[in-house]
Amino acid sequence: WGHEPYDDHIKMLQTIAEVDMPPNHPTVLINGINANFSQPIRFSPGRRYRLRIVSMSFTYWFKVRLPGHTMQVIEADGISSRPSAVDGLDMCPGQRYSVIITAKESLEFNYALNVTFYNDFIVDIPGLTTLYHHVPIVYHDNAPVKTYPVIEDHEVKWADELAMEPRDKQMLLEPVDHHIVRSVKALPKDLGVPIYAFGNYSHGHAFQVVESGPVHKNSSIPVKRFKGRQPMRRDTITLALGQYVKVRIQADNPGVWFQHCHQEQHNLSGLGFTLIEAPDVMQRTLRMPSEMMEFCRILGHSTQGNSAGRAGSDMTGIEQPIAIPGSANSISDTV
Repeated sequence: WGHEPYDDHIKMLQTIAEVDMPPNHPTVLINGINANFSQPIRFSPGRRYRLRIVSMSFTYWFKVRLPGHTMQVIEADGISSRPSAVDGLDMCPGQRYSVIITAKESLEFNYALNVTFYNDFIVDIPGLTTLYHHVPIVYHDNAPVKTYPVIEDHEVKWADELAMEPRDKQMLLEPVDHHIVRSVKALPKDLGVPIYAFGNYSHGHAFQVVESGPVHKNSSIPVKRFKGRQPMRRDTITLALGQYVKVRIQADNPGVWFQHCHQEQHNLSGLGFTLIEAPDVMQRTLRMPSEMMEFCRILGHSTQGNSAGRAGSDMTGIEQPIAIPGSANSISDTV
């Protein structure tokens, strides 16, 4: 939660390369409450609990762990999955998970749900740009909190959509009839650190995630592919710098669907595109609500033609993306 009004925040993003201190959002909200005063979650021995965890961020990532307990992931971005045992969740902006946690049988200890608020593409200043919070998991009011040694991220088994399967057993979409390649080039910022990742969100579709890997063949990053015939679906995914992600959708939802980065400064600088799906069917079957037509009229936008309100491919007069220093994006499309 940023304390400044939205318009002021956008101005800050536009001048990010000109300031000495990177942007920060000093307050994390958990269940609508300042995370420094997180309300306890009470567990009873032996019971099973479903935690619905939603990353409502527009800039930062969240890591969520409950040491001493195993999380069984049963849903990602609204798609039910077969249970997948993990140690924690590493969530980009916009991602959602449901996990089942089985409580301990003993009242001997209480525990802490660890929440780390971070972003790799700005300078890491613990306590300012990286924040650490703990939600009390209470078994007994008078029990001490059990502590665990700190472990490195690479030792944690994080939730991974390529290792998950959907509960509805939807098969891999094949054969592939059409290929779309979106290439993003991000420039390092003047803060001495590169942009590491994007949180990509798809309106209109939950896509099958089938593969990820490095762009360059000599990279040490491994290629990961889903195993089996039923890849997991979701609508939001992390795209790391220097890597690719392959997804598949079935074009069965007529409409104009925005595909965009969920990080506000990237979205504002033009990191997104529209997927125009079955326009002939859309014209026959869809009707724009009168409220939306009135909204466009108030804003002075045309309700006919292309994005610029003109015919064909004439884009004269279209609004240009806001330029965010140090985060220039080049997007190409190959069909």
